[in-house]
Amino acid sequence: MVKARTPEDVDVMLNHVNSVQEEMRDHEKHAKQLGMSREDLLAYPMGPLKYSYTRHQLASAYDGSLGDTQAAILACQWGYAEAVQRLLAEHTLEDNNPYAEWWAYHSDPGHREGLEKAFDLLDRQAAISTEHQKQIMADIFMTSVQHETMLWDEYYNMSQWETYPTE
Repeated sequence: MVKARTPEDVDVMLNHVNSVQEEMRDHEKHAKQLGMSREDLLAYPMGPLKYSYTRHQLASAYDGSLGDTQAAILACQWGYAEAVQRLLAEHTLEDNNPYAEWWAYHSDPGHREGLEKAFDLLDRQAAISTEHQKQIMADIFMTSVQHETMLWDEYYNMSQWETYPTE
C-alpha cells in the first residue's frame, strides 16, 4: 500500500486488505465448525506450495513496483471470481452448502467491481512502464497463476512438508 501514489490506487490496495480480512473471517467460521479455534487455524503450517506462493508475492511487493505487487496478487482475486462465475453458471448453489458464503462473496457484484478496479490499477501501471517493466509484471502474474493453479491440488491432497527425524 505504501507504493500507491493516487487515491484510486490506495483504494484498490485497501480493498485487497479488506478482502483478505473478510476471507479470513470465512476461514475462521469454517474452522470453528470443525472444532478449531482461530489460534489453531493460524498455527496450522502452510503447505510447501502455499509457502512458495506467498514468498513470491512478498518478494514481488517488497522489491518491485506497485504494478509488480498488483501482478503478484491479481491471480488469486481473478481466479476465484472466474471459478465461481463458471461454477454458478453450470450448477445451482444449495442453501445448505457449507461454502455458500464463500461463493456469494466471490460472485458478489461488489467483488467484481473491486476486481475491475484492480485491472485498472495494473493498466495504469503498465501505461507508465517500459517494455521491460511490463514483461516483468507479466512474468510475475504468470508465476502467480501457476501457483494458484497448483494450489488447488495442494489443498485437495492436503499436502504437507515432509518431516524428518530431529535426532
